[in-house]
Amino acid sequence: MSVIRSHVDSAGVLRICLERPDKRNALSRPMIAELLSTISAAATQDVRVIVLSGSGPCFSAGADFAEITGTVADEQYDDAVAELTAAIRGSKAVVVASIHGVCMGAALDVAMACDLRVTAARTRFALPAAKVGILYNPDSLAHMLRSVTPAAMARLLLQADTLNGAEAATAGIATHLVEDNDLQSQTDAIAVAIAALPAGAVYAAKAALNSHLADEFVAHEWQQLRRDLLGSSDRNRIISTIKKG
Repeated sequence: MSVIRSHVDSAGVLRICLERPDKRNALSRPMIAELLSTISAAATQDVRVIVLSGSGPCFSAGADFAEITGTVADEQYDDAVAELTAAIRGSKAVVVASIHGVCMGAALDVAMACDLRVTAARTRFALPAAKVGILYNPDSLAHMLRSVTPAAMARLLLQADTLNGAEAATAGIATHLVEDNDLQSQTDAIAVAIAALPAGAVYAAKAALNSHLADEFVAHEWQQLRRDLLGSSDRNRIISTIKKG
């Protein structure tokens, strides 16, 4: 039984919805595997933008605690989440998270891998690792700290505090803050507008941005790529050689 719902519309937008509302869209391993498969398959389709959302009352409450043991065996779960977030960052499509209700733990990890995060004002964000007596995956924290302010991370980690939508926008978590009733329409407008842009140029920009966030940005290499693109009639071929950020 599928735990996500997905379809590609005529604008080239792949819409993926988490479909475990009775479990607050907890990220089970089957759901993570299905998300990974769907996002990876988008590379063979004419997908310009991927929109990730959650059904029911929230985006996602994070890890499925039925699959968490509190032992080193949980590293396998961390590995699955890391593979998914790497696929999101490496996708040639712009990935937009449409977030409402609650976004916690592993769900925040996934959301922060997305390129844009359109957030309803009443959304609550949390990393409750300290409440359950663990340190959140340090590799994931390193990725988050590239975008989220240290002050916000201190609240999330040391206090196990909760941030609201406005605080998340100030912290660098939310890229767009909208009224709750406008979340779907605003997300749709953003996705369609991006899908209408030249796909190659958008992907080159995404790769450059991710390279910078990963501290791998070498300015002269990107300058050369820009020159190659300016002087080429086959830009798609050149862009296809860009390494994933």
